[in-house]
Amino acid sequence: MAEDSGAFQEFWHHYLHEHAHVGTRALHYAGTIIGLFGVTIAALTLTLGPALTGIVIGYLLACTVIFLSREIGHAHSPIRFGRS
Repeated sequence: MAEDSGAFQEFWHHYLHEHAHVGTRALHYAGTIIGLFGVTIAALTLTLGPALTGIVIGYLLACTVIFLSREIGHAHSPIRFGRS
């Protein structure tokens, strides 16, 4: 269990470093809020459309973060932590 804790600490430090830019955090907040809003509306109306729309928009914002970070020179690639 201590090994998992160390891997999480390593991941968390890296995650905070990668999301230190205000624009990155803003896009993540916006994507999360839009996704949660869509899921909430879907639950209230008992339809699937708003949930899918909210999740897709949130995902597109995450892709925008990755694209923009590559364009401005930040290496934003998937990282594996813990055991190989």
